[in-house]
Amino acid sequence: MTSSKRANVLPEVPTVTEAGLAFEAGNWYSLMAPKGTPKPVVDYLQQQVAKALASSDVKEGLLARGAEAAGGMPPDEFARVIASEAEHWGGVFRSLGLKAQ
Repeated sequence: MTSSKRANVLPEVPTVTEAGLAFEAGNWYSLMAPKGTPKPVVDYLQQQVAKALASSDVKEGLLARGAEAAGGMPPDEFARVIASEAEHWGGVFRSLGLKAQ
């Protein structure tokens, strides 16, 4: 497991950190709208996604698949997450000399 905590569907599998490596990489999924989408539309979509992610059916369905509902955050907060991830992984790729092709 490369995330910071063990997966609920594989609790016996240690994380890479527990195995002695200084490494962490999780994954996440998101819903995005094109640039210029009116703020009321973005806000409505965000509210509906947050509502869905809060439902017990969705939470249970995700957990059964080894995932966890953790989103539904406001667009400005999610923009900061994306910027932080881009900065972090961009630095990793640059330090390794990797380039997109």
